[in-house]
Amino acid sequence: MRKAEQFGIYQDNAIEVSTLLANPEAFAQAKRFIDQDLNRSFSPHILTGTQSQHECQLARVISRHFSQRLPQDQSGQHFIIDLHSTTANMGITLGVRSDEPLNLRVAAYIQKSYDHFWCLKRKTGGVPCQKHS
Repeated sequence: MRKAEQFGIYQDNAIEVSTLLANPEAFAQAKRFIDQDLNRSFSPHILTGTQSQHECQLARVISRHFSQRLPQDQSGQHFIIDLHSTTANMGITLGVRSDEPLNLRVAAYIQKSYDHFWCLKRKTGGVPCQKHS
């Protein structure tokens, strides 16, 4: 991520690309999270709540950050790629949240680029429903 920014890899794209180290405190401590999994902290309950856990606060800040970058007449026009390590032996895995054409095209592109690639298509609620290898 830092090298991509340093060498300006994204600067000539027709789309705006930004990077974010979402949980620098956990990263500095070589931990995945401080109080709870950040990925599980983007629920409406947490985003509209006042919970004080570190990742709940981060989720609200990140959500506001991306919401403020949208034109006022648009909502939800972001394509977010969440890169992180895992302790599971999953290889290169992409979780696709919906059948949106862009999501499926990105998954197909990545699948063509890597020999050992897993794509998990998720139903509402985050339950895996298909695997492709």
